[in-house]
Amino acid sequence: MAEQKAGLVLRASGKDGPQRIRVKGKWWTPQSEGVFLDHLAASCNVAWAAAQCGFSAVTVYNHRRTDAAFAQKWREALDEGYIRLETELLGTATDYVERLREDPELPLKHMSVREAISLLRRHGGPGGNPSARGGRFQARPRSLEEVRDSILEKLESIEAARRAEARGKTEDEPDGEA
Repeated sequence: MAEQKAGLVLRASGKDGPQRIRVKGKWWTPQSEGVFLDHLAASCNVAWAAAQCGFSAVTVYNHRRTDAAFAQKWREALDEGYIRLETELLGTATDYVERLREDPELPLKHMSVREAISLLRRHGGPGGNPSARGGRFQARPRSLEEVRDSILEKLESIEAARRAEARGKTEDEPDGEA
């Protein structure tokens, strides 16, 4: 990544429109985005890909959250990276990896089988299949009516518990006779 100079930069998309901001010498550019996405597609490893373009993983996650076009490119790079990792794992069993690693144009990061499997599980494969993401629960979309009924049911349960608690306190208190 080419090093930019510190100073003031015009940012087109501030919260109130264009803004001048002070930078310390590194900022997100199309070039740094390309480096990050190439390395992400090669490895599925966000932290490593971010380091290759001079940024932290937090920075690239924040950029993904605020830039929809970049988020789409990220998903595509992960899909490509997932397929590449699967190929590498299968190739390990058939010595195919050795032929892949001889190709200087293929920037595969050397990793153990355990690391590759961990990355495959973390990202869930092409399309980000949530069932493959460590078994995390994916709630089904609910209608407004279902949500409303659920909230009312919970509120009624809370109210019933409070009434029962209030009745229990009055029964435990002395009657005032001494």
